[in-house]
Amino acid sequence: MTILALDTTTDICKLGIRKDSENFCCSAPAEKRQLDVVFPLLDDLLNSTGVKRKEIQGLIVPIGPGSFTGVRLTATIGRAIATALKVRLIGVSSLEALATTAARTSRCSNIATATDAKRKQIYFAAYVFEKETHQSKTVVTDRITFPSKITLPLGRPWVLAGEGWHHYENQLERIFLPLEHTGVNETEISDILAIGERKIGQNKIEEDVVSPVYLRHPVDI
Repeated sequence: MTILALDTTTDICKLGIRKDSENFCCSAPAEKRQLDVVFPLLDDLLNSTGVKRKEIQGLIVPIGPGSFTGVRLTATIGRAIATALKVRLIGVSSLEALATTAARTSRCSNIATATDAKRKQIYFAAYVFEKETHQSKTVVTDRITFPSKITLPLGRPWVLAGEGWHHYENQLERIFLPLEHTGVNETEISDILAIGERKIGQNKIEEDVVSPVYLRHPVDI
């Protein structure tokens, strides 16, 4: 299986190809220039790996929750590339992707994620990972909330991922303060590839999964 992943939700444009269980990844600064950067970067990645466009069987993109502009742009670029390549476009949770990077790099199984949603709110979710396969089980679904209102299930040694914990540490309940942060604030494109590959392999692809997830109404953003 050969799949492509794209992430332009931040100022760094990230692309990755997974072919025969091997990842090929690249990135480039693209502050407010994602459209100018992503297509030449894709051409470079295909040329350097020798992967032909017709070999690609799916395109994986993060669909939020996150920045309105970043999530919408990634979905739009993803649709354009998927249409050109004539492949299925598959969306994955941005928080699950962040948690997957944190679980892989920290080797911890219980990951609570928090990213800045502005207006003194965070995007929050929690996942438990199987140590051998790194497949995740959602314990707290993706949501937008005030830091003071978040809770985690008891009885697990939770660790943290995402910059939201630092931004709002003064508003958190005391139970969160002793928890260790993994140091992971950015998703690696290889983990978006891994989630997408599992979804394809398990045939767990829902309809309309490429609609951006804002959690806050776009009019209010």
